[in-house]
Amino acid sequence: MEVNLSCLPDVLILKIFSYLSVKQLCKISRVCHSWRRIACDKTLWKNIDMTQLVGLDLRKVWKFYRTRLSDVLRSLKMVGYYNAKSGSERQKKQLLSDALLEEISSACPNIQELQLHRFFLDRMSSSTLPKSLTHLKLRECGWPLGWLNDADLPNLQILDLGKTTRIDDSEIGSVLKFTSLEELNLEELYRVTDTGVKVLAENFTSLKVLKLTSAKVADLGVHFICRNMVSLRGLDLSYTFISDSAVEDISQNLSNLKSLGLAGTKVTDNGIKCLCFSKNAKNLEQLDISATSITDNALTYIGDKLVNLRDLNLAITNVSSEAIDRMSSQLEKLSHVNRGRGYS
Repeated sequence: MEVNLSCLPDVLILKIFSYLSVKQLCKISRVCHSWRRIACDKTLWKNIDMTQLVGLDLRKVWKFYRTRLSDVLRSLKMVGYYNAKSGSERQKKQLLSDALLEEISSACPNIQELQLHRFFLDRMSSSTLPKSLTHLKLRECGWPLGWLNDADLPNLQILDLGKTTRIDDSEIGSVLKFTSLEELNLEELYRVTDTGVKVLAENFTSLKVLKLTSAKVADLGVHFICRNMVSLRGLDLSYTFISDSAVEDISQNLSNLKSLGLAGTKVTDNGIKCLCFSKNAKNLEQLDISATSITDNALTYIGDKLVNLRDLNLAITNVSSEAIDRMSSQLEKLSHVNRGRGYS
């Protein structure tokens, strides 16, 4: 049976429209005056995700925001054209300007989250970022040295700079001003070393989550973390240069840790044994030991001691399916095991 949407009350159409993406809302607003009026309702523009829109330029973005910005906006996500491996001028194409950021700050005083992917930040000033932000994600962006120096974000709790170019230890100082920070993601910033980690650890003693995947961090950096960041609940050291010694340090000092990433490191069965037999083992809920040299012995330790484990990544390891099944039968709370390819 066909349903004529025009016969439905506005409140139901509004509910249906709430499941549509930004791109779909823009298209459906062209159907008729009634749908355009409903599609422009402020409640539909609380979270704006423009990552599906292509062919944008600054003029089109300005035109779009003139009718969409309001005090209900909470999050904004955009994708630019920057590519660190490309020499094309198109990668510097401007989608945001200082004037537009200032307009967003003025018209959207309650915005909390801003995500910019692949933006060339050289043509924007961090001083124009909305002060109300609690979550700032700058992924795979072109980073001018010292770009965050002028940022005024007193409420910032989550900062994600993953895969952004040119960030090294010298840039860490510009992050220290964000004293309310709870989560910091420095994923694939290969220029960040133990020296930068030492500065972070000494200044962010209340940090809850730290991601250092593929950073140039070794056991010394972990020592600084364990000495200062005792409130950590999540720590990702995957594809760093740590060894069993670092895992032993973690197991003895980070009593609040619930999630630990050790993928692609030099960790062996001995490191997992230290982790499992520590007094803090019962707190761990997520563990990633994929792409390591662990054996079935490590799974025996895990099955015996990590009683609250819920998620375990074992991809690209040489453990047997029998050992995985045996371990899984011991852990009542274990809901997901990534066995990698070749396993059902």
